[in-house]
Amino acid sequence: MKTRTTRIITSIIAILLVLGMLLSLGGSLFYSYAASNQSTLKNLQSQLATIKDQRSALVAEKKAIEAQKAEVDAQVADAQAKLDELEAREADIMDEKVNLDQQMNLTMEAIEVSEQILAELAVEINDTTVELHAAQEDEAEQYALFKQRLRAMYENNSVTELEMIFSASSFTEIYSRMSALSDIARHDRGIMERLAEVRAYVQSVKDELEAQRTTEETTKAELEQLYVEQEAQQEELMEILARLDAESAEADAALAEVMAIEEEFEALLKAKISEISGVDTKIANTNKKITSTKNAIAAEEAAKKAAQSNASAGSKYTGGTMTWPCPGYYTITSKYGMRTHPVTGVYKLHDGIDIGAPKNAKIVAAAAGTVSTVAYSKAWGNYVIVSHGGGVQTLYAHMTTATCKEGDKVSAGEQIGKVGTTGYSTGYHLHFTVRVNGSAVNPNKYLG
Repeated sequence: MKTRTTRIITSIIAILLVLGMLLSLGGSLFYSYAASNQSTLKNLQSQLATIKDQRSALVAEKKAIEAQKAEVDAQVADAQAKLDELEAREADIMDEKVNLDQQMNLTMEAIEVSEQILAELAVEINDTTVELHAAQEDEAEQYALFKQRLRAMYENNSVTELEMIFSASSFTEIYSRMSALSDIARHDRGIMERLAEVRAYVQSVKDELEAQRTTEETTKAELEQLYVEQEAQQEELMEILARLDAESAEADAALAEVMAIEEEFEALLKAKISEISGVDTKIANTNKKITSTKNAIAAEEAAKKAAQSNASAGSKYTGGTMTWPCPGYYTITSKYGMRTHPVTGVYKLHDGIDIGAPKNAKIVAAAAGTVSTVAYSKAWGNYVIVSHGGGVQTLYAHMTTATCKEGDKVSAGEQIGKVGTTGYSTGYHLHFTVRVNGSAVNPNKYLG
């Protein structure tokens, strides 16, 4: 009898020792996971501070670029104003060119008229010169006759007209001699008059020729002046066009330069805004991770407190055999026990069973109780913990979503969530854990 009693006591002690070891192992795992989340939180908060510093630096750079761009914009406005001013000046210069073109046209017309006059004068001078030569020859001929007559008169000067009359033998001879003398006198007068006319004509031709040559010289001088004016007008026109081209090129180059700088700053500003947007996204994602980690830590703390509360309460579990938590799907893809984790690669205790099921398959409470936790953690994803009394709890992990909330009273078989693959999961399944006084036990002992 004593031996049997001793065996029973020994068995109870052994069971208590095993339970203590399991409780210690579960607690250490819990605290290890909690410490991991705390470390993750610190790392995330450090990353957030670094990213915020980067954002502050980027914002400062953006402001500097905006300030420089404002200066460039002002330069662009100045260059555009100068270009507008130049366009107005171009209109004035074009007016100058139009006026100059008109003056040049008038000069060209005057040159053409003068050249025509000179050509006509050349013909007239040539004709007058020929005429003068002919008149001079006629004058020489008449002068020769005049000299010949004078010589004859001189040679016959010994016989006077009276002697010729008184020496006549008859009246008829007198009349004949007087008639002859009259003819001679008339002939002499004709020679003299002809000589005088020829000389007067020669003089008039000379005067005409001189006038023509004077007109020619005047016209040539005027034409030379017109040529000088035309050359000056051409030079002025070239200067106007060169000035216009130079100013246009300068203004266009200045505007192109500042616009290129403006485009460069636009690109820099867009790039900086894009960088800031990227950093803002990182900040938002990091804040989400921090919130998620904080929620996981809070959930773990709540679960710890609930486990401690249930353990200290010492109430008995009265639920009996538990209901299968995933109706219609009974394939266990990973059993309770030690294994190498498929995601982390760490060899440790798998504190529950994995039940393979499709996405959104129904998850139900394994026994009646109160929903103590609805949360998200890095490892479990979306999960629910139900407290059943007597220190017994069930955990349902990797849900797509929970269909209950903390504080809900649930009965065995009542839906509390949907199958998913959130957290450390390699596919759709339900991770189901049974805890007794905070320590995981083999769920097969509780499932019917």
